[in-house]
Amino acid sequence: MLDSAIQIDQLVHQYKQKNSPAISLSHWQVAKGERIFLHGDSGSGKSTLLNLLSGVLKPTSGSIKLLGEDVTAMSNSQRDGFRANHIGVVFQTLNLIPYLSVLENIKLAAYFANNKADVIEHAKSLISQLQLTAEVLNKPVSELSIGQQQRVAIVRALVNKPEILLVDEPTSALDASARDAFMQILLDICSNNNTTLIFVSHDKTLEQYFQTKTNINSLITIGESA
Repeated sequence: MLDSAIQIDQLVHQYKQKNSPAISLSHWQVAKGERIFLHGDSGSGKSTLLNLLSGVLKPTSGSIKLLGEDVTAMSNSQRDGFRANHIGVVFQTLNLIPYLSVLENIKLAAYFANNKADVIEHAKSLISQLQLTAEVLNKPVSELSIGQQQRVAIVRALVNKPEILLVDEPTSALDASARDAFMQILLDICSNNNTTLIFVSHDKTLEQYFQTKTNINSLITIGESA
């Protein structure tokens, strides 16, 4: 359906490691612009699902359609290109390059998406919305606090104005007041851009910010390896 941002059917993923469990998901559909809080305990498959949605992992079988495109039928390079142009990802490990400046990290995301727009001005706007000062753009990432790095990772994920944003445990290093401010800003940005948000966390206190809450155990079945 054209109104679906995400549609998954008969998905099975088997890790290559010996005796690793297989995960399966029979069907899941997310509408464009929907914002979903996806929660579950560690080891329940949350991060694996995000890796499958982002195209970092390719499932053993089944289909994943994003914005009407079957990403499971794409080559590795095609999936990389699709992710760069349509999906923003904030992984738990952040994946920022520590010896580069904040702006250089953000520019890399724009480069991979072949984004020729005014990245600096957009980055400044996002940095300001996330309550960081413009001076941070020229600082090496290694000089930032973890909380600041998490916000920079959000800016990098949003700089190409993705239709889908995948976020994995982005508030783990923030205190309660900073976390609440961060959540409100993130949701406002997604609302203003009609961005589909999949927000993954084991912290159930964050579900208050979402109308749609989904337990990963209601989606994914973890079974013995094939």
